[in-house]
Amino acid sequence: MLPKTWTVTTPDEPAFREWEAPDFVTAVRMIDKIAEVAEALDHHPDVHLTQYKRLRIETLSHDVGHLTTRDEKLAQAIDDALAAP
Repeated sequence: MLPKTWTVTTPDEPAFREWEAPDFVTAVRMIDKIAEVAEALDHHPDVHLTQYKRLRIETLSHDVGHLTTRDEKLAQAIDDALAAP
């Protein structure tokens, strides 16, 4: 099950989570942490940075066209990485 911090509309659409960082540098550092997690899990989300500090991460197992346990693990790992100091 995806963490409750993530939004799921249907199993065939990406799950997503949004953040607003205090500034651009912090947002980019968040992306760096997400990239490390994604590489470690070999599952890569879509990353959207808009208005210089708004971050939206989307995950969907594109190879099968719906959410899977890989998305659940990625979402939880992202939450854990961004919660760490």
